[in-house]
Amino acid sequence: MQGNFGELTLGRQTNPTFLPVILFNAYGDSGAYSPLWHATYFGNTGNAQTQLYNDTAWDNSVKYTTPSIGGATVSLQNSKGTSAQNFGGNVLYFKGDLGLTAFWQKTGVNSSGSFQTDIYTANPGTQSTERGLGASYDLHLAKLFATYTEGKDKALNMDGKTTQVSALVPVGPGNVMAEAAHTRYDAGTITTYDEYAVGYDYNLSKKTDVYATVGRTYVTALTAGQTLGLGLRVRF
Repeated sequence: MQGNFGELTLGRQTNPTFLPVILFNAYGDSGAYSPLWHATYFGNTGNAQTQLYNDTAWDNSVKYTTPSIGGATVSLQNSKGTSAQNFGGNVLYFKGDLGLTAFWQKTGVNSSGSFQTDIYTANPGTQSTERGLGASYDLHLAKLFATYTEGKDKALNMDGKTTQVSALVPVGPGNVMAEAAHTRYDAGTITTYDEYAVGYDYNLSKKTDVYATVGRTYVTALTAGQTLGLGLRVRF
């Protein structure tokens, strides 16, 4: 339902972390290549803190989003399971060249279809907390992004903190994308994850683009890994 009061949506839908993550990094919603995506959800780094975020969506949820007030919108969301619930919210602000965001959520219910290890069903009563801040600024020569996110569960002694910086630089009919994310994960033993990516997205038309991207990932006590991607995308 939508009107002057805002918007009310029901069912399986993206959780409070999703829009702040995809709108505040140069690779956007790229699950294959975005270092911030890999550090927050599922990805090729195997980052253990992604278990805390669980997934990008919640089942059986109710979400209310306010109308835009001076460029800001606020969303509040709740999802109930049989023995626990998820709840939280986010703020998105866009005015001129500046963008700001913040989110907070508590997760206690595993999402159906999640690729993550289900720490919630395996540990009844467990509720992790996720929170984050983000900013973007368009210099027109380049659009810059920065985020800080954290997932924590005291009962399971899990704590992951991620910082990310990236840039989107217009070059010709496309954009150069550059992004770096660093995670410090502590579960009694500290592990760090560092991922870097750079690529170019070339627009053939309003609906079609081609891209190339390379990446490198470093994880404590493991050898470095590389990523190479080439693709054609058509929007319908």
